[in-house]
Amino acid sequence: TWFRGLRGDTSSRIVATAPRGQQTAARLSPDGRWVAYQSDELGPDQVYVKPFPGLDTRYQVSLELGNEPVWAPDGKRLFYLNGQALMAASLSFSPRFHVTARDTIFADEVDPGFPYHANYDVSPDGSRFVFVKAANAGVPVIVVHNWKAELDARTAPQRR
Repeated sequence: TWFRGLRGDTSSRIVATAPRGQQTAARLSPDGRWVAYQSDELGPDQVYVKPFPGLDTRYQVSLELGNEPVWAPDGKRLFYLNGQALMAASLSFSPRFHVTARDTIFADEVDPGFPYHANYDVSPDGSRFVFVKAANAGVPVIVVHNWKAELDARTAPQRR
């Protein structure tokens, strides 16, 4: 996983380095001071957080398995998948980074998707999630043009 500046030095730089394995699914914190990513360098994928853009210390967030990290809008929690469970790690940044709690948000309800990026997101107010779910083979795709007008027509009160 790489990053580039938009001004000044625009050369490509690596987000995380490891002697082996892959580092993927990088997400910047809302304040831009931290980056979360997943890595399989020690075996099964785990979620890590490190200062950004520094290449120094990293902190492990997940315990058993961790994929697809997504920051909460306030930057105080980091969501990630553990198998089919959506987890929320509560974070503290002072005096140093540490995980204060890990909670299961949804258990056995999430379909892990493409492994290199998150297949879900959290709403700007932090109250809802949206998930991408793979369609079964053979399911037709339906495109509705002018869907708002059709929705209005179908939900309008019946007139007699």
